[in-house]
Amino acid sequence: MKGMQVGRRGWMGTRCMVAVALALGLGFGLPACGGSAAGTDSSSQSVSVEVQEGVMSRWNAVARGIVLSEGFTFEWSEFEMFPHPTFKGGSVEAYQRFSEILVAFYEHEDNFDYLAQNRLFKAALRDRFANGQIGFETTFEELTSFLATSSPLTVTEETRQKLEEFAARIRTSP
Repeated sequence: MKGMQVGRRGWMGTRCMVAVALALGLGFGLPACGGSAAGTDSSSQSVSVEVQEGVMSRWNAVARGIVLSEGFTFEWSEFEMFPHPTFKGGSVEAYQRFSEILVAFYEHEDNFDYLAQNRLFKAALRDRFANGQIGFETTFEELTSFLATSSPLTVTEETRQKLEEFAARIRTSP
C-alpha cells in the first residue's frame, strides 16, 4: 500500500508540474493525457457556432449534476474550454468520472452519429487559459483511445471495454 501512495504522489506531482508549466506557457506535449499543449489558434474556425452549441448541449445533457469530491463539474460552457479531467483536479476520481461521462455521452440518443455526421471525432477540443493561451488540446478520437488503452488510472473494466468499442467505431467513421 505504501508503494501505491508513493506512485500516486509521483503522478500527482507530475500532474502539478505539468499544470504549472502550461500556466507559465511552456509548450511541451502531454501525450500521456491524450493531447498536447498548443499555440493560440482557434479550433472554432472549423466548427460552426451551431455545431459547437449542439455538441456542448449534448455533452451537458449527460454531464450535468456530476460533481467530484473536489467540487469540480464536467459541464461544458464555452467551446474553447473543454472539461478535460486534467483541469478538473486530475485525480483518479476525475478520470474515472470523465471516462463514464464520455461513454454515457456516446451512448445517449444519437450523439455518436451526430459526432460522426459533423466530423467531430478529429475536431480540436481545447482548454484555453484566461490569457488566451491554449493549455491543452486533444480530440474525441484521442481521448477515447487513450482512456481505453493507455490510462494509468483506474477505469472500470466495463467502461474500458466500452471505450475500446467506441474507439474502433471512431476509427471507421468519416
